[in-house]
Amino acid sequence: MISLKKALLFIAGIAAGMAALGTTPADTASIAEGPPAASSGRGIYYPNPDSVNHNFKGYIWPTDASRKITSSFAEYRAAHFHGGSDISTNGTVGHKVYSVQDGYLYRIRITPDGYGKMLYVRHPDGYVSAYAHLHSFNEKIGELARAEQYRTGSYEIDLVYDTPVVRLKKGEVIAYTGDTGFGPPHLHFEIRDSELNPVNPLLGKSFRMEDDIPPAIYRFLVRPLAAGSTVNDHDDPRIYSRFPRKNGAYRIGEKIRVHGEIGFGVETKDRSNGVGGRTGVHTMELTLDGETVFHASLNAIPLLKTKQINIHYDLPMIVEGKGRFQKLYIEKGNELPLYDRTPADGGIIRTDRLSEGDHAFTVRCTDIYGNPSTLTGTIVVTHPPDIALGAVTDGSVTLINRSHSPLAAVSVRGKRQFAAGWSEHTLTGSRLEPVGDTIVVPVNTSQYDILKIAARTEKGSWSEPLFYNRRKENGPAHRLYLDHEVIGDDLKITLSSAGVITDRPTVIVSEGLRTSVVPMKAVDVSSFVGYYPLPPRNAESRTIRAEAGVNRHRVSAEEQIDIYSIPHDRGGEFTSVRDGFSVSYDSGAVFRPLHFTVKKERESGRTIYTLEPHDVLLNGGIRVSLPVVADGNGTPGIYYRANRGWVLLNATPGSFPGPWSC
Repeated sequence: MISLKKALLFIAGIAAGMAALGTTPADTASIAEGPPAASSGRGIYYPNPDSVNHNFKGYIWPTDASRKITSSFAEYRAAHFHGGSDISTNGTVGHKVYSVQDGYLYRIRITPDGYGKMLYVRHPDGYVSAYAHLHSFNEKIGELARAEQYRTGSYEIDLVYDTPVVRLKKGEVIAYTGDTGFGPPHLHFEIRDSELNPVNPLLGKSFRMEDDIPPAIYRFLVRPLAAGSTVNDHDDPRIYSRFPRKNGAYRIGEKIRVHGEIGFGVETKDRSNGVGGRTGVHTMELTLDGETVFHASLNAIPLLKTKQINIHYDLPMIVEGKGRFQKLYIEKGNELPLYDRTPADGGIIRTDRLSEGDHAFTVRCTDIYGNPSTLTGTIVVTHPPDIALGAVTDGSVTLINRSHSPLAAVSVRGKRQFAAGWSEHTLTGSRLEPVGDTIVVPVNTSQYDILKIAARTEKGSWSEPLFYNRRKENGPAHRLYLDHEVIGDDLKITLSSAGVITDRPTVIVSEGLRTSVVPMKAVDVSSFVGYYPLPPRNAESRTIRAEAGVNRHRVSAEEQIDIYSIPHDRGGEFTSVRDGFSVSYDSGAVFRPLHFTVKKERESGRTIYTLEPHDVLLNGGIRVSLPVVADGNGTPGIYYRANRGWVLLNATPGSFPGPWSC
């Protein structure tokens, strides 16, 4: 059986033109509905949100069911932004639906799923109003729909009128609320521009209600964005929650230590008077040291870019089930027109451009009515000193300060080779008098086999630890373990052993005749980590070779890996000579250059191809083909892992012996 492991989530969306379907879409209405063939959905025209008094002048509320909005514009859906406002019908059907302004019937759309029964009305000012999940149409529109169903012999129809066949008056009953398509009874209402791009209805006063409740901020995400970046001295993201609130403002009391390239995200919802549910906010702003570095206004979404919601949100958090965080920075490849008043750097915090020490930030979330909530906190920018080890004697350790910034303290820890704990000596002040860039640290090292040395700046930034083996005692022979992971544009290489790495390892990556030495940094006495920048070209096979001393035994490790690269700006194809795995793609298939690995293995009598990473969003589709392996075990085909288990993508190969494609 041929299948693809859970790692193929990033290819799981090929059929829909997007990826990372870690969750099953709860509402695919926007995809199912789609624009008519004559509409491009490209350009955006929407009212100026600073002049809302003049927007949609003369429009009326679309139903007599209620004035309760239960879902707002641009809320998260699994594969798209929510395109309008959901209006409560109190769990019942049959309420009147009105044309919100004079116009003519533009489109009748009926599907068994998605938006169900839906109408579009085009208005003289160029806008289009849309009404979905309808129970039935008025008599005149109903006759048109039934005639088309009879003509085509199909329940599903899509009628588009380019000329005013049916003229409608403001306030005329055009339909009745229902529960067709997906979801319980409610009215889904939209305003679209002349090219059918969804526009926030609440930009106009006619579609608002009373609201003096500010949004709630639930959680805050801090994510390292590049190789070597850290949050609180770790390279994984950190989530903050349960903020204390004072005078209407939230605050993170703990200072957040950051280094490298960092991005923030916020999980926030709004509430309205008299409505139990929670809806989305309108604007989000991030200021750093009083200066705006990010600003987003959810005013309009290009119809053809709505799947970029998974760039606007933090996709790995969604895939892992950890929450829906809207990013407070613009990721590479994001083409959404939401980020007004945002500088070119797009909210990414780069600590090399900031002074070492404390920097205040404020996140401001505002609903469409101007009710604000703020979250404040402090990041501590670290500039770790760059130190190198000179001579080590029984009575001293010599350090070379390559960063030239003053050192406030040096920590020297020591232990016997196989001891569990460390003894620490911290030296400060006059005991660290430099001579040029050299500092002789007086410490008795004769009692130790292994030293761990780190230096701290006056602002509290610690250097990477240095390890030194004074006496390399023989111990049991242990092997070296190589591990690798693609992170963005870098290959993270981890080298570890069950024993003590007594000699600094050498790691070399080879691509054909080209070789590169990867700088490795010690994590502890038994593990090192390094980053290899992946070139944009596709170089299928790479070999990682490592050599080090482990318990005084010279040990080596080698692994051959396949890394494939897809550029964002041109099409192409490639095939693995070794495994026959092939990929083809068009220009613009990915939002940013994509690097992924492929591993072939046998599991329970089946051939399994594993692809990583699994949380990358595709812009267009990529075509994946695998050779047929007739092993007689199970149903052969291409699968991907979803919430409901293995899902078959394709079980029909080409002519034997292959390929299988999706």
